[in-house]
This record gives sequence, C-alpha cells and structure tokens, in this order.
Amino acid sequence: MENPYEQRQNALLNRIVTNVSKLNTSITELNERLEKLNKDNNDVAVIAQMWCSYDNSVQIHLESTKTFSAPL
Repeated sequence: MENPYEQRQNALLNRIVTNVSKLNTSITELNERLEKLNKDNNDVAVIAQMWCSYDNSVQIHLESTKTFSAPL
C-alpha cells in the first residue's frame, strides 16, 4: 500500500519544481531585457555627455569672443 502523505508530498514537490522552472525562465528573460535596456541607456548617456561638453565649449567660446548674451 502506498503512503498517501508521500503521494501528496511528491505532488507538492512537482508543483514547486515546475513553478521554480517557470520563475527561472521569467528571470532569464527579464535579465536579457534589462541588459538591452542598459545598453540603450548607455548610448543615451554618451550622447548626453557629448552634448554637455559641446555646450560647455560653446559657452567658453561665446564668453571669450564677447558675443555672450543673457538667456531670454
């Protein structure tokens, strides 16, 4: 005769394993999307840094040529 508690425990363990497997798949997909997002954000950060450097250069040039005027 089979132990009913053992059957119940095996069923629960199977559910846990299945759910952990699904969770692992979801987390792997999330990590891939986050990596892509970080790469895209890095590109934006580089462009923002370049723009900031350009803006600083323009400000220095305008001040040195005395063509700088106050913002409107």
